Amino acid sequence: MERWLSGQVVRSARPAKFSRVAGSRVDGVETTGKHLFVRFDSGLALHSHLGMSGSWHLYRPGERWRMPERTASVVLEFDDAVAVCFRASVSELVRGRSGVEHLGPDVLAPDFDAALAAARARALGSATVGEALLDQRAAAGIGNVYRCEVLWMHQLSPFRPLADCDDAVLTALFASSREVMKHNAGGSAARVFPHGRAAVHGRAGRPCPRCGTLVQARRLGEQARLAYWCPGCQR
Repeated sequence: MERWLSGQVVRSARPAKFSRVAGSRVDGVETTGKHLFVRFDSGLALHSHLGMSGSWHLYRPGERWRMPERTASVVLEFDDAVAVCFRASVSELVRGRSGVEHLGPDVLAPDFDAALAAARARALGSATVGEALLDQRAAAGIGNVYRCEVLWMHQLSPFRPLADCDDAVLTALFASSREVMKHNAGGSAARVFPHGRAAVHGRAGRPCPRCGTLVQARRLGEQARLAYWCPGCQR
């Protein structure tokens, strides 16, 4: 989006609530976790959160869209490009970083500091290491699939009390999360890890590829996300 849109002038924007950006020039595009900001020279920014199923598409004028128009949350038209956001959970015009002030550093940012994320997670007082990895105030962008697989990689139970993990372990978890997410950047739905396909996520009742113990799943934390783990080798 940065390559296609930066410096271009918006010719039209819809739905009507985005019409104020028509005539504005795109200053840049940036992300924080699943939050994306298209910034304009007017000082406004288009903030979108992609949730579990949202996506931005880029097309040439007249090119057929790959998803139905009725699912479009935002349409920005330029002289030689059309940017469409489908199925966003949030789409709004804001100023500054409204909506993401509480978030930690983006785990995929070039200057991401895993030790800083670990320190932020500890300061937030999460009860377990599994909750700490998903707390977007520590590091923005880590999702449940990556949490489960990274903990499996490090042979740590998601239910281990955070107080029982030293700083080196916690830093290594955030660093590994960054590495596997960088490896999977690019939009493919089939995530690949250093160990191949997912070892535990979505595999409850199936044998762990490392020790053969049946994978279990249980809800964890205030968000009640399903944590998948192997009770045999993630003690």
